[in-house]
Amino acid sequence: MKKVIAHPLESQFVFARGTEITRIAYEPSDGLKIHVVDLSGASGCIVVFADTLGFRVLDERELMEYWPVCSTPSGWLFHIQEGGWRDQELARAGTCMSELFTDTKEYLITGINECVSVFSSAPPALHSDQFPGLKGTAMTQYPPQVALEQAMIRALEGGEGKSLPIADFEILRADTWVAVWVFFVTEQDAREHAEAGALIGVERDFRAWLLALQEQFSFGELPSISFELDSKENVDKNYQGSYYLRMR
Repeated sequence: MKKVIAHPLESQFVFARGTEITRIAYEPSDGLKIHVVDLSGASGCIVVFADTLGFRVLDERELMEYWPVCSTPSGWLFHIQEGGWRDQELARAGTCMSELFTDTKEYLITGINECVSVFSSAPPALHSDQFPGLKGTAMTQYPPQVALEQAMIRALEGGEGKSLPIADFEILRADTWVAVWVFFVTEQDAREHAEAGALIGVERDFRAWLLALQEQFSFGELPSISFELDSKENVDKNYQGSYYLRMR
């Protein structure tokens, strides 16, 4: 199997913390529209493919061959040049792509959960989407990913989290539970702060911010929440620098 080679597409929309895909709409006469939002909840855009041969939606954990080349630090919208879904289709006996659709290209829009792969003959158009959190949407039982990310960012920017040597965090969400992974810079940092119970205050602030965002993001209650602690040093040393591999 070929290694994935991808090129991030330049865009006026920069989502440094990551993205979430909130809506996908396809009509033969109107093309494919993918709504993408910044995890801070502050901005979003609509990715429009006018000429779509096909698309698929998969959870990011089912696309491990694309990481880390298509991970958040590199962008959120990619042209997949080799080793992706297109190459898999070209190797399939029943496809007509190599004969009838020779100009087809593969694009990938990444999200914290769902990711969308698209076959199209042309790059997408991007349009601004005014996105005031999720206010006005239907009530859900538990907070959406964007609310979890926003609450964690605020918990780390103020209070006890501000002084901690934290390199990054990741949030896993299932139907009824949430796992927050906090990655300190070094293994020694992780050991020392685990012994000191440093994340107790961060977890308290995280829950408080979630409750403060409850009306804006229209959810009913908090799920079961757990905090996991590790270090970026350990991830780089033992998991090829991939948080996804560490959390599997």
